[in-house]
Amino acid sequence: MSDDNSEAYILQTLYGILPKDLWRHNKEVGKDPLSGYNESQKRIIRRKFRKLKRKAGVRPTDSFKVLWRKINYHLSKQAL
Repeated sequence: MSDDNSEAYILQTLYGILPKDLWRHNKEVGKDPLSGYNESQKRIIRRKFRKLKRKAGVRPTDSFKVLWRKINYHLSKQAL
């Protein structure tokens, strides 16, 4: 993991969403990414992610790569 990925991972964690790398790892293994959380925590994480997507200007037609690029840019701007 490069320094850029580490910074993005930390920013995503501090914002309260499940980081992209952890999400992808769990999906590749075949586990539910939110399996370690109870129902109320899952709801909060999903809600924060939806809000973050809206604030970052993610469109429904954006690809997965563009989605995370916009989110990481928004979080890095917000961290300054």
